[in-house]
Amino acid sequence: QEVQQEEEPGRGREAWLELSAAAEAADYGRAVERLARGLGMQDPQQLLPLLRGSLQEVLRLQDEADGRVKERREQAGSAFQRFAGPGQEPDAGEEALELPAARRWRRTLRAMFDADAAEAMLSELRVLYADDSFQAASRFMNDGWLAQESVRYAEQVKDIDRLCLRHVLGAVLQRYGFSPDMKGSKEVHNIITDLASKNKKLRDKQREVQGLVYSCFPNLGCNG
Repeated sequence: QEVQQEEEPGRGREAWLELSAAAEAADYGRAVERLARGLGMQDPQQLLPLLRGSLQEVLRLQDEADGRVKERREQAGSAFQRFAGPGQEPDAGEEALELPAARRWRRTLRAMFDADAAEAMLSELRVLYADDSFQAASRFMNDGWLAQESVRYAEQVKDIDRLCLRHVLGAVLQRYGFSPDMKGSKEVHNIITDLASKNKKLRDKQREVQGLVYSCFPNLGCNG
Protein backbone atom coordinates (compact mmCIF):
# COMPACT_ATOMS: atom_id res chain seq x y z
CA GLN A 1 0.00 0.00 0.00
CA GLU A 2 2.83 2.41 0.96
CA VAL A 3 4.73 1.60 -2.25
CA GLN A 4 1.59 2.23 -4.29
CA GLN A 5 1.09 5.65 -2.68
CA GLU A 6 4.70 6.61 -3.45
CA GLU A 7 4.30 5.68 -7.12
CA GLU A 8 1.07 7.59 -7.73
CA PRO A 9 2.65 11.09 -7.81
CA GLY A 10 5.13 9.88 -10.42
CA ARG A 11 2.38 8.43 -12.56
CA GLY A 12 0.43 11.65 -12.17
CA ARG A 13 3.35 13.75 -13.38
CA GLU A 14 3.88 11.37 -16.29
CA ALA A 15 0.22 11.61 -17.27
CA TRP A 16 0.37 15.41 -17.27
CA LEU A 17 3.55 15.36 -19.35
CA GLU A 18 1.86 13.05 -21.87
CA LEU A 19 -1.18 15.33 -21.98
CA SER A 20 1.02 18.40 -22.42
CA ALA A 21 2.97 16.74 -25.25
CA ALA A 22 -0.25 15.74 -27.01
CA ALA A 23 -1.63 19.28 -26.72
CA GLU A 24 1.62 20.82 -28.01
CA ALA A 25 1.55 18.45 -31.00
CA ALA A 26 -2.15 19.22 -31.60
CA ASP A 27 -2.78 15.48 -31.26
CA TYR A 28 -6.25 15.92 -29.81
CA GLY A 29 -7.17 12.27 -30.09
CA ARG A 30 -4.29 11.34 -27.81
CA ALA A 31 -5.03 14.32 -25.54
CA VAL A 32 -8.64 13.21 -25.09
CA GLU A 33 -7.54 9.64 -24.40
CA ARG A 34 -4.98 10.77 -21.79
CA LEU A 35 -7.40 13.19 -20.14
CA ALA A 36 -10.22 10.66 -19.96
CA ARG A 37 -7.89 8.01 -18.57
CA GLY A 38 -6.43 10.42 -16.03
CA LEU A 39 -9.91 11.32 -14.78
CA GLY A 40 -10.98 7.68 -14.64
CA MET A 41 -13.58 8.04 -17.39
CA GLN A 42 -14.38 5.00 -19.52
CA ASP A 43 -16.28 6.92 -22.21
CA PRO A 44 -14.66 10.03 -23.76
CA GLN A 45 -18.14 11.58 -24.03
CA GLN A 46 -18.03 11.96 -20.26
CA LEU A 47 -15.53 14.75 -20.90
CA LEU A 48 -18.12 16.92 -22.66
CA PRO A 49 -19.48 18.69 -19.54
CA LEU A 50 -15.91 19.47 -18.43
CA LEU A 51 -14.87 20.75 -21.86
CA ARG A 52 -18.06 22.75 -22.31
CA GLY A 53 -17.74 24.28 -18.85
CA SER A 54 -14.05 25.02 -19.38
CA LEU A 55 -14.77 26.84 -22.64
CA GLN A 56 -17.55 28.85 -21.00
CA GLU A 57 -15.21 29.79 -18.16
CA VAL A 58 -12.51 30.94 -20.60
CA LEU A 59 -15.07 33.08 -22.43
CA ARG A 60 -16.36 34.49 -19.13
CA LEU A 61 -12.83 35.50 -18.15
CA GLN A 62 -12.37 37.09 -21.58
CA ASP A 63 -15.64 38.98 -21.09
CA GLU A 64 -14.39 40.31 -17.76
CA ALA A 65 -11.08 41.35 -19.31
CA ASP A 66 -12.89 43.14 -22.14
CA GLY A 67 -15.12 44.84 -19.58
CA ARG A 68 -12.09 46.20 -17.75
CA VAL A 69 -10.62 47.49 -21.02
CA LYS A 70 -13.93 49.16 -21.89
CA GLU A 71 -14.11 50.74 -18.43
CA ARG A 72 -10.61 52.18 -18.81
CA ARG A 73 -11.52 53.57 -22.23
CA GLU A 74 -14.63 55.22 -20.82
CA GLN A 75 -12.61 56.75 -17.99
CA ALA A 76 -10.06 58.02 -20.50
CA GLY A 77 -12.93 59.43 -22.55
CA SER A 78 -14.27 61.33 -19.55
CA ALA A 79 -10.83 62.80 -18.90
CA PHE A 80 -10.56 63.80 -22.57
CA GLN A 81 -13.93 65.56 -22.46
CA ARG A 82 -12.95 67.50 -19.33
CA PHE A 83 -9.75 68.61 -21.06
CA ALA A 84 -11.16 69.31 -24.54
CA GLY A 85 -14.45 70.84 -23.48
CA PRO A 86 -18.01 70.22 -24.73
CA GLY A 87 -18.59 68.99 -28.24
CA GLN A 88 -15.29 67.10 -28.38
CA GLU A 89 -15.31 63.32 -28.04
CA PRO A 90 -12.57 60.71 -28.38
CA ASP A 91 -12.91 57.80 -30.75
CA ALA A 92 -15.27 55.31 -29.08
CA GLY A 93 -13.78 52.26 -30.79
CA GLU A 94 -15.61 48.98 -31.21
CA GLU A 95 -18.62 48.76 -28.90
CA ALA A 96 -20.21 45.43 -28.00
CA LEU A 97 -23.90 46.00 -28.71
CA GLU A 98 -24.96 42.43 -28.07
CA LEU A 99 -26.36 41.01 -24.87
CA PRO A 100 -23.63 39.23 -22.87
CA ALA A 101 -25.14 35.77 -23.47
CA ALA A 102 -25.36 36.38 -27.24
CA ARG A 103 -21.81 37.71 -27.30
CA ARG A 104 -20.50 34.67 -25.44
CA TRP A 105 -22.38 32.33 -27.79
CA ARG A 106 -20.85 34.05 -30.81
CA ARG A 107 -17.42 33.74 -29.24
CA THR A 108 -18.09 30.06 -28.60
CA LEU A 109 -18.76 29.55 -32.30
CA ARG A 110 -15.56 31.38 -33.21
CA ALA A 111 -13.56 29.37 -30.68
CA MET A 112 -14.80 26.15 -32.32
CA PHE A 113 -13.89 27.36 -35.83
CA ASP A 114 -11.37 24.82 -37.14
CA ALA A 115 -10.34 23.37 -40.52
CA ASP A 116 -13.60 21.42 -40.83
CA ALA A 117 -15.65 24.55 -40.14
CA ALA A 118 -13.53 26.51 -42.62
CA GLU A 119 -14.09 23.86 -45.29
CA ALA A 120 -17.84 23.90 -44.63
CA MET A 121 -17.93 27.70 -44.87
CA LEU A 122 -15.96 27.74 -48.13
CA SER A 123 -18.24 25.07 -49.63
CA GLU A 124 -21.26 27.17 -48.70
CA LEU A 125 -19.71 30.31 -50.16
CA ARG A 126 -18.86 28.52 -53.41
CA VAL A 127 -22.52 27.59 -53.90
CA LEU A 128 -23.82 31.06 -53.01
CA TYR A 129 -21.33 32.94 -55.20
CA ALA A 130 -22.36 30.74 -58.15
CA ASP A 131 -26.04 31.53 -57.52
CA ASP A 132 -27.92 33.57 -60.13
CA SER A 133 -28.67 36.44 -57.73
CA PHE A 134 -25.00 37.12 -56.96
CA GLN A 135 -24.01 36.60 -60.59
CA ALA A 136 -26.59 39.19 -61.69
CA ALA A 137 -25.45 41.72 -59.07
CA SER A 138 -21.80 41.25 -60.03
CA ARG A 139 -22.54 41.68 -63.76
CA PHE A 140 -24.38 44.92 -63.04
CA MET A 141 -21.47 46.31 -61.04
CA ASN A 142 -18.85 45.03 -63.51
CA ASP A 143 -20.62 46.73 -66.44
CA GLY A 144 -21.06 49.93 -64.45
CA TRP A 145 -17.32 50.40 -64.01
CA LEU A 146 -16.93 51.15 -67.73
CA ALA A 147 -18.98 54.32 -67.28
CA GLN A 148 -17.11 55.34 -64.11
CA GLU A 149 -13.61 56.27 -65.20
CA SER A 150 -12.81 57.75 -61.79
CA VAL A 151 -13.27 54.36 -60.10
CA ARG A 152 -9.77 52.90 -60.11
CA TYR A 153 -8.55 49.40 -59.29
CA ALA A 154 -8.27 49.87 -55.50
CA GLU A 155 -11.80 51.24 -55.26
CA GLN A 156 -13.11 48.46 -57.51
CA VAL A 157 -11.65 45.87 -55.13
CA LYS A 158 -13.47 47.61 -52.26
CA ASP A 159 -16.66 47.52 -54.36
CA ILE A 160 -16.25 43.74 -54.73
CA ASP A 161 -15.71 43.30 -50.99
CA ARG A 162 -18.82 45.34 -50.19
CA LEU A 163 -20.92 43.47 -52.77
CA CYS A 164 -19.82 40.08 -51.40
CA LEU A 165 -20.59 41.18 -47.87
CA ARG A 166 -24.02 42.54 -48.75
CA HIS A 167 -25.24 39.68 -50.95
CA VAL A 168 -23.53 36.57 -49.55
CA LEU A 169 -20.78 36.82 -46.99
CA GLY A 170 -22.50 38.83 -44.25
CA ALA A 171 -25.18 36.24 -43.51
CA VAL A 172 -22.67 33.38 -43.66
CA LEU A 173 -20.31 35.15 -41.26
CA GLN A 174 -23.09 35.49 -38.70
CA ARG A 175 -23.92 31.80 -38.85
CA TYR A 176 -20.31 30.97 -37.98
CA GLY A 177 -20.08 33.47 -35.11
CA PHE A 178 -18.34 36.36 -36.87
CA SER A 179 -19.61 39.92 -37.18
CA PRO A 180 -21.33 40.59 -40.56
CA ASP A 181 -19.03 43.44 -41.53
CA MET A 182 -15.56 44.11 -42.88
CA LYS A 183 -14.04 43.39 -39.46
CA GLY A 184 -15.61 39.92 -39.44
CA SER A 185 -14.61 39.37 -43.07
CA LYS A 186 -10.95 40.20 -42.35
CA GLU A 187 -10.99 38.08 -39.20
CA VAL A 188 -12.29 34.95 -40.92
CA HIS A 189 -10.01 35.51 -43.93
CA ASN A 190 -6.96 35.60 -41.66
CA ILE A 191 -8.07 32.49 -39.77
CA ILE A 192 -8.77 30.50 -42.94
CA THR A 193 -5.50 31.64 -44.52
CA ASP A 194 -3.61 30.46 -41.44
CA LEU A 195 -5.43 27.10 -41.43
CA ALA A 196 -4.90 26.75 -45.20
CA SER A 197 -1.14 27.22 -44.81
CA LYS A 198 -1.09 23.78 -43.15
CA ASN A 199 -3.88 22.14 -45.19
CA LYS A 200 -3.59 21.77 -48.99
CA LYS A 201 -7.22 20.77 -49.46
CA LEU A 202 -8.36 23.88 -47.62
CA ARG A 203 -5.85 26.04 -49.50
CA ASP A 204 -7.16 24.78 -52.85
CA LYS A 205 -10.76 25.41 -51.81
CA GLN A 206 -9.95 28.93 -50.64
CA ARG A 207 -8.30 29.70 -53.99
CA GLU A 208 -11.27 28.18 -55.83
CA VAL A 209 -13.73 30.47 -54.04
CA GLN A 210 -11.52 33.54 -54.58
CA GLY A 211 -11.16 32.63 -58.25
CA LEU A 212 -14.92 32.21 -58.62
CA VAL A 213 -15.58 35.65 -57.18
CA TYR A 214 -12.99 37.49 -59.28
CA SER A 215 -14.04 35.68 -62.45
CA CYS A 216 -17.30 37.64 -62.18
CA PHE A 217 -15.42 40.92 -62.73
CA PRO A 218 -13.53 40.85 -66.05
CA ASN A 219 -13.53 44.67 -66.07
CA LEU A 220 -11.52 44.86 -62.84
CA GLY A 221 -8.72 47.37 -63.47
CA CYS A 222 -10.36 48.76 -66.61
CA ASN A 223 -9.80 52.33 -65.43
CA GLY A 224 -6.23 51.85 -64.30
